[in-house]
Amino acid sequence: MWLKLKAVLISLMVGVGALLFLSLYGCVSKPRVTDEGVADLDIIQVGLIDAEFSRPLSSAVDRRDVSVFFNPRDNNVYLEFRHQGMTFRQYWNSANRAAFREALEKYKADYEARNLVDKPSRTQRIYGSLRGMILWGFAPQMGGFGLALGSQGYPVYDLGYAFKRESSRMETPYFTVFQAQCQDVLASSESGQSLYLYIHYTRAQADELVRLFDQSYLLSLIEARPVSEPDSDSY
Repeated sequence: MWLKLKAVLISLMVGVGALLFLSLYGCVSKPRVTDEGVADLDIIQVGLIDAEFSRPLSSAVDRRDVSVFFNPRDNNVYLEFRHQGMTFRQYWNSANRAAFREALEKYKADYEARNLVDKPSRTQRIYGSLRGMILWGFAPQMGGFGLALGSQGYPVYDLGYAFKRESSRMETPYFTVFQAQCQDVLASSESGQSLYLYIHYTRAQADELVRLFDQSYLLSLIEARPVSEPDSDSY
């Protein structure tokens, strides 16, 4: 009887030990990201989307590529794009990404209910405003983050919608992020200001960005990376 009980206890201890090992191994091999981020993880290129940008002094839009990156160190997603000869990096933290998703759902509900009206003064920030952060400069778009852009600011992002003219000259509604002008906090004088700009998304374009904004998806990109072994000291 005692031998059987001893065997059961040993079996239980081995099982618990194995579970603890697997749990610890999983924590080491699959780093988790909080709002504060995880240090020592490189920036990940998440994807490439397209969006519509308002032409200056026009009701028409131009479609351009927007590169999407994720920085696990600060848990920010960055959108990089060209506008009026300048490169912008538009930062979206986890709270702002959630607000973007919620605003898009409200827009889609208004779209389906045919509640949209062509009154920019009412609709530019109808789904709220956020405090964001951007970098900008005259450097070319590089598809990476080794490039210093020189200017940094904290603009307001207005979330709403706007009717814009397509090539067919039909007025089409777009879910819209208005990036207000902001002061360059790195400038030595008060003369440095960013451009204001409008980024317009079709529902399909915005849905794709929400997919790339998703925290679970971003974490899966980290977890899919192999854990690097420390370099040996031999040479």
